[in-house]
Amino acid sequence: MKQALNALHEAFVNRVGPDRPGGKDEAKSEFHNFVFGDKVPELLADDSYDDEPAWEMGWQHKISDEWLSIPPQPVNLNSSRDVSNLAALIDWGGYTVYGH
Repeated sequence: MKQALNALHEAFVNRVGPDRPGGKDEAKSEFHNFVFGDKVPELLADDSYDDEPAWEMGWQHKISDEWLSIPPQPVNLNSSRDVSNLAALIDWGGYTVYGH
């Protein structure tokens, strides 16, 4: 989990840092607040909290329950084979994988 979180942190900072007035330092703080902010434990403990509407709004695509697929084993983001397989699955689903 830590490796995946670090990879997301790096990708986020590199992507949005140039757009922030405070640059990469501001992006680092923003990411830190996403992950460790005061509201995170409260949201995670709230049974009524659900990411689905936000996901669907972001992608502008309704995702039915039968389309949700969870890989039978964790995806090792340090393994080129695992990442390639995941990218192929995403591509097969009709989405675009950038940078792969």
